[in-house]
Amino acid sequence: MKLNRTKLILMSTILTMSMVSLSDMSLADNSRNNFKDESKELNVTRISGKDRYETAVNINQQLFSSDESIKLKYVVLTSGDSFADAISGGLLASEYNIPIVFTSKERLPEITNSYLSNLFINKVYIVGGESSISKNIEDKLGQRLIRLSGQNRYETARMVNLEIKDLNYKYINGDLAAVYNGFNFSDAIAASPFIYKYNKGKETMLPLYPLTKDLMKGSLDGIVEIAFGGKSSVPDYQEKIRFSGRDRYQTAVSIAKGFKTNLNIDINTIIITNGENYSDALASTPLATKNNAAILLTKANKLNSDTKEYIRNNRDIKNIIIVGGENSVSKDVEKELKEIRSL
Repeated sequence: MKLNRTKLILMSTILTMSMVSLSDMSLADNSRNNFKDESKELNVTRISGKDRYETAVNINQQLFSSDESIKLKYVVLTSGDSFADAISGGLLASEYNIPIVFTSKERLPEITNSYLSNLFINKVYIVGGESSISKNIEDKLGQRLIRLSGQNRYETARMVNLEIKDLNYKYINGDLAAVYNGFNFSDAIAASPFIYKYNKGKETMLPLYPLTKDLMKGSLDGIVEIAFGGKSSVPDYQEKIRFSGRDRYQTAVSIAKGFKTNLNIDINTIIITNGENYSDALASTPLATKNNAAILLTKANKLNSDTKEYIRNNRDIKNIIIVGGENSVSKDVEKELKEIRSL
């Protein structure tokens, strides 16, 4: 009887252990089934408005909380019709960590005026001359104003660079510069966040300038440190670094890759905007610099293949922010972005 009882206890123990083992295996299977490859997941969001003016305001509302907005003392105002002034203004806004908003030449849009009215602003930086933002706008604002402008887009950029230098840097490099074609918005939009990161933490800033036709006629050999754009857009100046591609889309990807290869920075966010219409992209620079992001371009109704490949293969990218309404970046492109790593 003792032997039989011992056998029963032993069999019961073995059976219990087997059930526990099977339960553990079942839990492990469920865990594997429920496991998500986080490297494949992309958080895709969109910021837009009915026009470029509202889009800029909506971007600012994303960038600055209500508590932060109360503390803002400065704002950048530039033309919604001049991409060159907006690029320079975007860099100034990034360095100051302040909003950038847009206006038409003669009339301050209601959405812009309403946004400014809710801020406790001490100073408004107007970037651009009176040919792009008239004296009427100054009178309308009735606040302390500083206008940064010159005879052309290069001179305006120079004034902005000097202001940035006084704010955050000990020196401005007077011998070297980064340049883009002053008549090509797409390369400039992608270049701005890179230059911001390139300069950050340094004593001497490398200025970013738009090339005018007169400048392109002369020799800038030994002056250009970084060129943004192909040689049909920016001539060969024996520059140290050139970001280029067969088109604007590939050039933007080249710049995005430069964050890692040239700056050793792992970006985790991509701003997607229309590569053929700059209106919604104008306020993207502060959005990119604050979100550790690069700016990539697409066509309205189909995701560009170079942009798509870069996002799919770069597993550090976790977030995609579309800037612009569905006329600029369609729902189909948004769907492609959401499914880009599930294929």
